[in-house]
Amino acid sequence: MAEYPALEAVADPKLKRAAADTADRLARDSRALALGVFGSAVEGRSWDRSDVDLWLILDEDGDRHEAAAILEQGAEVSFQIVSRGNLHRLVEKSRGSPMCRALATTRWLWCRDAATESLLARVRSFPEPWRGLRTLAAVDQIRTRLDEAEKMLFLNEPLGALPKLADAFVHLARVRIIAEGVYPGRDPIGQVIDRQPQLVQRFRDLSDGVLPLADRIEQAVEYLDEATEPLAGLCLEEIRPALAGGPLSADQLEDDPAFERLDLNWVSLLRWLVGLGLLQRGTRPRPSDQLFAGLPEIVFGLPS
Repeated sequence: MAEYPALEAVADPKLKRAAADTADRLARDSRALALGVFGSAVEGRSWDRSDVDLWLILDEDGDRHEAAAILEQGAEVSFQIVSRGNLHRLVEKSRGSPMCRALATTRWLWCRDAATESLLARVRSFPEPWRGLRTLAAVDQIRTRLDEAEKMLFLNEPLGALPKLADAFVHLARVRIIAEGVYPGRDPIGQVIDRQPQLVQRFRDLSDGVLPLADRIEQAVEYLDEATEPLAGLCLEEIRPALAGGPLSADQLEDDPAFERLDLNWVSLLRWLVGLGLLQRGTRPRPSDQLFAGLPEIVFGLPS
């Protein structure tokens, strides 16, 4: 078995052996241009059910991009398989996305093609321009879930509020991780256990507290309100350019190209920013060519 310095970051010996054996096998295949390892195995977030994630770049034209998985030495090896012809398009299309970040943080075991090696090096130099947008998306989810939880409490249905509130805590964990310059993985609560003990304790209070469930949920809502308020300014800075030309409706903001890759609810988020005095809510007549023409349409703008 060959030595692969890139695998030194893989702490789990079973995953390291599986990746090395796979690399040895693929090194004998002339179609394989590059092989790299990424994901939880090299980021220190693996556990006893983790697989090892590999990029495999093939000497092919076309737009091939597919996933595959094999069993090697008792460990699951998962592949992202991309043709050389599609790699450049994939990089440009996904620039700033989690996929591009996965490429940028990959540790390459070998690369046989100078042009491919040059492109992969360029990916590592890409900035992360979407950190503010990721925060905006996470805060939007927090505010939406808080509204839903408070509605359940109002309807005297605390059990219905519980999953909404748990989801809000998960998104708060994402915000905390993003603030540290790290992209949150599949288990954001687990990632913050050592970094944010207060957050984890609040999360546990949902099920372990001695107060009645409704009281615990009210306390958690208050905590999440306080925890997200310092993020309001960052959210506003992401929205401000879209509002520079004047007030917009929630639907118009949703259609803005700056937010096209985000799945935002907008209503809860905008209402929250209005409540903090960072946005103004107003109305204007709907255009004559739209449904409900002439009736007041709710719009949001920057304070005058």
